[in-house]
Amino acid sequence: MTKFIIPIIITVILIAGIGGFFIFQKPAFPEQFKEGIGTLPESVSEAVKQKQSLKSIQDSPFGFLAQYIDNSNTKKIYSAYGGFSAIQKIYKDLGVHWDRGAGRNGGATWGAIEKNIDGYRSMFDNYVKIASNNNINLLITISPAYSEAKGEYYLPTDLNAYAEFIKKLVGDYPSVKYWQIHNEVNGGVFWKDTPQNYAKLVRATSDAIRESCGDCVIVLGSSINIDEKGNSKSIATYFEPVLKELRKDNKKYFDVFDYHFFAPAGSTPDLFYSVYEDGIKSARNLLDKYGYKNAEIWTTETMIFTTDGMSQKETGKLPSEYQNINEAQQTDALLKIYVSGLANGVSKIFWNKLTEGPWFDFMFNRAGLIKHPNFSGSASKKLSYYTYKKMTETLEGSDWNNIQTIQESDGVYVYKFTKQSKPIWVAWNDNSAGKTITITGIGSQQVNITEAVPKYESGKDVTDYNTAFNTEIKPVSNGKITITLGDKPVFVEE
Repeated sequence: MTKFIIPIIITVILIAGIGGFFIFQKPAFPEQFKEGIGTLPESVSEAVKQKQSLKSIQDSPFGFLAQYIDNSNTKKIYSAYGGFSAIQKIYKDLGVHWDRGAGRNGGATWGAIEKNIDGYRSMFDNYVKIASNNNINLLITISPAYSEAKGEYYLPTDLNAYAEFIKKLVGDYPSVKYWQIHNEVNGGVFWKDTPQNYAKLVRATSDAIRESCGDCVIVLGSSINIDEKGNSKSIATYFEPVLKELRKDNKKYFDVFDYHFFAPAGSTPDLFYSVYEDGIKSARNLLDKYGYKNAEIWTTETMIFTTDGMSQKETGKLPSEYQNINEAQQTDALLKIYVSGLANGVSKIFWNKLTEGPWFDFMFNRAGLIKHPNFSGSASKKLSYYTYKKMTETLEGSDWNNIQTIQESDGVYVYKFTKQSKPIWVAWNDNSAGKTITITGIGSQQVNITEAVPKYESGKDVTDYNTAFNTEIKPVSNGKITITLGDKPVFVEE
């Protein structure tokens, strides 16, 4: 789908307390093992650690759209970096544990899988297997397309046959616990049917998934906040009739609402992220209204591209504000999308692409964090790559349900995360001039301040990640510090 805008965006680690105790005699009936209590046998302790690690991975908010895939298309793209094994290493380097499969890139399309079109079933088998073996959580987007010429867009004529396919699909892949019911159903591109018929699709799909997997998480087919011309649109226009229809049954059909957020026409690369919060609140209010107060909100697609390597014909298709986007602008937007999204209640945020390549259209093709020789003339990492890594290293393991908004006014944004009982502040300034802020409630004698964007114009200039960011150690006085925010976001850590 050609978009005349730029998509944006935008774990709790369970820590078991282990208290020591003394055993003077072996009881006749050993006490039942409880996680986190007592001195654990090595084998049991390891099992607890593995369970805690799995919980941490599942709670992690960081992911990509359809990148952890080894198929004929990605083989050509990833050859520039040393093949799929190099991509696996990059996922580990970035600390990413999520991937969303969609369409013919890891999605569960009815006809493609059941009829094994172009060997797709084998590719899908491999996708699930590799992800499972490497601690990558998969969100699989289901498409009801059987005849790909038409079935992509409308309710299947044989819902019973479709439901049987879903039961078998979910049963065949027990390692997959996250299933999504179609993609951008309110956008008019991937789904052209009515809200009422989408509600029928949700009923049939959800019931079939629940029958095969009682503990699976069901994600409502994603929404999109713009029309095909890039103009803003209310998600309630399509989804309120859907939710109203589903409410008639007095049962819960889904656990997560997926909100794809793209920069609407008239926005700018530097500030488009700021309207994300309004969209999140609209989605939250809509879900609460129809009985889904406990449903999470995810954003499994967001991005902004760089224009390096674009032809004049390509840039001519873009709004004037987006015809010259450098690496620093992409990086700045990425960090703000993630932090503001997480602070405003989004549980997962997936960047559209890890690498550049022929993914979708000329904008998506350059949304990656790593350049591609066929698009930007090299295979170097962009500034955004290093910021993504710094972000995951700094914030992963935070209490994602306890992020505090300290300030969102006067162009200044300050958020407080808590990681292993220690605070981390993320702050930035959207004004052209510097702004002074005071952070209070600091328990240490000094803090480390790190700029979230590397100190270079391009990622190719980074030779050492450990020295790529400007840092400062600042003394604390009476539990507070005063700092001047410039044009780069900062992390403040005790």
